[in-house]
Amino acid sequence: MKGIEKFRKTVAKYMLKRFVSNVHAETFQINPSNLICSSGCDFLVNSLGWCLAESGDSCILPAPYYTCFENNLSMVSNINTVPAFLRQEQSTLSWILTESSLE
Repeated sequence: MKGIEKFRKTVAKYMLKRFVSNVHAETFQINPSNLICSSGCDFLVNSLGWCLAESGDSCILPAPYYTCFENNLSMVSNINTVPAFLRQEQSTLSWILTESSLE
């Protein structure tokens, strides 16, 4: 259930172009067989919960987030969710995770 191979190859190519600088592009590769693609992130978040956590574990979720993540992780995988509220950097409009949000 990794997703359609042609799509995973396209995503790998996009990720390499978008997230890897030209300096590292020759040495750094994204292997499409290491990617899992789904019709929605809800299923992937649940799968990660089942694979990586045990019942009663906690998971830090960068907030704001899609509210169903919290419901699905707690109800489906019995994982406690802990929101870490992000701060928006005004100059770049990027969301930043700060040390204080993890305390």
